[in-house]
Amino acid sequence: MSAANKFRNQLYYGDNLTIMRAMPDDSVDLIYLDPPFNSKRNYNIVYKTMTGKPVPEQVEAFCDTWEMDAEKEDLMKHMPEVLSSCGADDRFIQFWNYWCVALRHSQPTLLAYMLYMTVRLAEMKRILKPTGSLYLHCDPTASHYIKVMMDGIFGQKNFRNEIIWKRQTAKKGSQYKKRTYGTSTDTIFFYTKSDDWYFEIPKTIVNKQEKRAKFNKTDTDGRNYRLDNILRNSSLGERPNLVYEYKGYTPDKPGWMVSREKLEQMDSEGRLYWSESGRPYRKYFADEYDGKEVSNVWTDIFIASAKERLGYPTQKPIALLERIITASCPKNGVVFDPFCGCGTTVCAAHLNNRKWIGCDIAILSVRLIQEVLLERYGLVKDRDYKTDGIPTSVEGARMLFEKDPFQFQNWCIEYTGGFCNNKKTADRGIDGRIYFHDADKIMRSMLISVKGGKTGPADVRDLRGTLERDEAQMAGLICIQEPTKAMQTEAEAAGFYELSGTKYRRVQLLTIKDMVEDKKIFHVPNQAGVASGVGLAVLSKPVIAQGTTTVKWRMASSFPKNLDTIFGAADTVAKRVSDATGGKFQIQVFAAGELFPGPAVLDAVKDNTVEMGHTAMYYFIGKDPTFAFDTAIPFGLNSRQQTAWMMQGGGLQLMRDFFKEYKITSFPTGNTGTQMGGWLRKEIKTVKDLEGLKFRVGGFAGQVMQKLGVVPQQIPGGDIYPALEKGTIDAAEWVGPYDDEKLGFNKVAKYYYYPGWWEGGAQLSTIVNIDQFNKLPKEYQVILEDACAYAHAEMQAKYDARNIDALKRLAASGTQITAYPDAVLKAAYDAAFQLYDEISKTNAKFKKVYEPWNKFRKDQLTWFGVAEDKYDTFVQSMHRQKK
Repeated sequence: MSAANKFRNQLYYGDNLTIMRAMPDDSVDLIYLDPPFNSKRNYNIVYKTMTGKPVPEQVEAFCDTWEMDAEKEDLMKHMPEVLSSCGADDRFIQFWNYWCVALRHSQPTLLAYMLYMTVRLAEMKRILKPTGSLYLHCDPTASHYIKVMMDGIFGQKNFRNEIIWKRQTAKKGSQYKKRTYGTSTDTIFFYTKSDDWYFEIPKTIVNKQEKRAKFNKTDTDGRNYRLDNILRNSSLGERPNLVYEYKGYTPDKPGWMVSREKLEQMDSEGRLYWSESGRPYRKYFADEYDGKEVSNVWTDIFIASAKERLGYPTQKPIALLERIITASCPKNGVVFDPFCGCGTTVCAAHLNNRKWIGCDIAILSVRLIQEVLLERYGLVKDRDYKTDGIPTSVEGARMLFEKDPFQFQNWCIEYTGGFCNNKKTADRGIDGRIYFHDADKIMRSMLISVKGGKTGPADVRDLRGTLERDEAQMAGLICIQEPTKAMQTEAEAAGFYELSGTKYRRVQLLTIKDMVEDKKIFHVPNQAGVASGVGLAVLSKPVIAQGTTTVKWRMASSFPKNLDTIFGAADTVAKRVSDATGGKFQIQVFAAGELFPGPAVLDAVKDNTVEMGHTAMYYFIGKDPTFAFDTAIPFGLNSRQQTAWMMQGGGLQLMRDFFKEYKITSFPTGNTGTQMGGWLRKEIKTVKDLEGLKFRVGGFAGQVMQKLGVVPQQIPGGDIYPALEKGTIDAAEWVGPYDDEKLGFNKVAKYYYYPGWWEGGAQLSTIVNIDQFNKLPKEYQVILEDACAYAHAEMQAKYDARNIDALKRLAASGTQITAYPDAVLKAAYDAAFQLYDEISKTNAKFKKVYEPWNKFRKDQLTWFGVAEDKYDTFVQSMHRQKK
C-alpha cells in the first residue's frame, strides 16, 4: 500500500510542539496557523462559549502563561541551535541574541511568546514539503515582531506576501472611545519553503447578475461581451514598433497594445469591435471570464456568518480558509493547522478534497470539532478520521502520562470541567481549579491535584494542607491508582462543605477508571454560569457519556437544495422522525454534492457509507432498467396509480425483492405528479420535427426519443440555461412550472410543452441500508415508514398547490404553453412499448416486474376511464366554457 493510501485525516489533542516533533520531514503541503498572543484568550473562548459570560478575574489570573519561566529561560539559551538547524544565517542569530536581551528587560511577556513561537515555526519549516507554503494569521499586537522572526527562519527571499484581510467594514462602538483609527484588518504572512512552491492564483467569484451587468453587449452569435481598450494610453509613452496601419486605422504614437500578428489573430477570433467613428476596441467574452485575480488586499470575505459561528470570537470564515487552501495546496494534498480551535481549517480542507491534520491543546476544542464534523459533514471519528491524545481507557491514560505528564494533567482537569494551571512549575500542588458560585453569586473554587504515579495518604494530607492555606472551598485528587483505604480515611476526615442544604465532601478522590469507564466526575455545586442555562456543567459531563441512547443516521439526497419541494421531503422525514422519538432518532440530511454527487447515493447506501438516501431510482437504470419501475417509465402510471400499485398492487414488494441484491429496502417518499414536457427553442408540429433535435433528456425517455430521431443530451441541471442560451442544445426537460421558473428557462426557450409523457407520476423514494434498518427497534422502523408516507403525500400536495401560480407567471411573461401533437405522442407511445418488449426478452428481472405492472396499468386505465375520466373531461370542458 502506498504512503498516500495509508494517510488518514488526523485530529490531535495535545501540545503541537510534541506532535510536530513526531511528524516526518517534508510531509505537509500547507500550514495555516492563527496562534494566540495571549493565553487568556483561549480560556475566554472556552468559558464564554459554554456560559455566555467573560472569564472571571480569578480564572484569568490563574491561567496566564506568557511569562519567562525556567522552561523558557532554557529555551532562550538553546535558541541559536534551533535557528541554525532551520537555516538561519549567523548574522540573524547574532541579532536574535541582542533582541532577546532587549526584550527581556523591556517586554518579557512578548519575549516569552516569541520563544514559544520560534521553536514551533522551526518545526513547521521542517515538516513542510519543498513545494509547501505557510500562512500565519495575526493582528497588529505582535505582527511586526513575528515578521522579523519568520524572515530569519524561512529566509527573507521566501517571503511572498503580506495579505491584508478586511474583516469588518465599520469601527466597533468601543473603538470610538479611543483616539485612534478603527481596527478592521488582520495580517496574514505568506511564506514558502523554497522558490519552487505550489500556487494557483485565486479569483473573485462573480455571480450571474454581476456578470450580465459587466458583459452587457451581445455578439451576433449570441455571446455576451464587454469592450476595453486595444490602444495604449499616451501616459505609457511612445512605442514606434507598435504603430502600424490595420484595416485603414493607424493609432497615435503610443500605438497598439499588441503586435500585428496578435491583432490579426484576435480579429480572426472575433475579438475586435469597430465603433461607428472607426475606433477599435477589444472584446472580452463573458463565457471566458471566471473572475478577477485576487490581490494581497482581501475585501470580499467577511467575518464568519451566523450559520457558521460556533461561539468563538476569533473564528475565521470558511471562505477565508477555502481561498488559502485552494491557492496553496494541491488536490489530495495535506493541510495542517497546529492551532485549530473550532476546526474551520479542517472543515475547509474537507470541503475542498484535501487531507488534513488538526491539533489543539484544549480538549473542549477537540470535542467541538468532532461534533462539527459529525453534525455538519457526517464525518465519524475512527471511520473518517483518527483522533489521538484523548484516552478512552485506563491503559490509554497511563500511556498518555508516560508520554507527556503535563498533557495528561491537562486532560484530567479539562475532562472534569476545570481550568488548567498552564505553568509547568509547581504552584503549591494546585494543577487546576473548578469554579462555581455560592448562594450569594460569589465565585468559589475547588482545587484539583493530578497524580499519575504512585499515591498514598501523604498526597491527601498535602492536598488538605493546601486547601487550608488557600481560599478554596473544596479540593479534588485525580490519580491513576485506586486509592487505598488510608487515603479514603484521610479524605473523609476533611469533612463537608455545605451549600443551599446540600453537603459536598471537602476533599474528593477520583480515579481514571471512575472517569473513563464509570463516567464519574467530582461532586460540586452548579459550576459558574449554569444558572444562565448553558453552564460549565456541560463541560463536566464527558461528551462520550452523553446521548448514548440516540440513533444518529445520515441521509444523502440526490437533489440540490434549490429543488426545495423534492429536497424538502428528506427534511420532512428527518423532522417527523425526530419529533416522534423525542430526538432519540436523529437523521442529518445532506444535499447532492455535500458528501458525494447525487448519482452516487445508491452505492453509498448499499456500502453503508451512509445509512439512508433520498433519490429517484430511475437514475440507476444504467445498472439495471428494472430500477425505473420504482419512479416512472414513459406512458406509465400517473401519481395516484403509482401509489396504488406500490401500496395495494404488489409493486412495493416486487421492488423490495429486486433491491435485496443491492442490500437496501425502500419507502415511497414523494411524487411530483405528471411533469411538463420540456422547454424547446422551436415549435414541434410533426414527428419529423424531432429529427436531429438536441434534447437534454435521459433515462428511458432518452431511449424512446432516440427511436424518433432525437439526439439525447446528458448535461447537469446547472448547465441547462447557458446551453439553451447559446443554442448548444435545442430543448431540455426539468420538472414543472414551480421548479422550472426558478431557473429562468423562459428567458432562453420560447415553447413550454406538455405533458411530460415519460413521467406521468414520478415517485421519489427513501432507500435504507437493509442491515441498518434491521438493527432499528421495531417502533423506530414504524416511525420511519410513517414519516416517509407523510412526506409522500405532502410533496404531491405542494406541487399541485404551487405549480399553477408559476404557470400563470410564465404565461404572462410570453411563454408559449403548448401541447405535444397527438401524432408525436402516439409515435412515442409505440416506441416506448416496443422498447419494453425488447428489454423483457433479454432481462428476466425487468420482465418479472413489467408483466404484473402492465396488467395493473391496464386495469387502472379501465377503472379511470369510467368515473374519473368522465368526471375530469366534463369538469374541464365546463371550466373552459366559463373562462
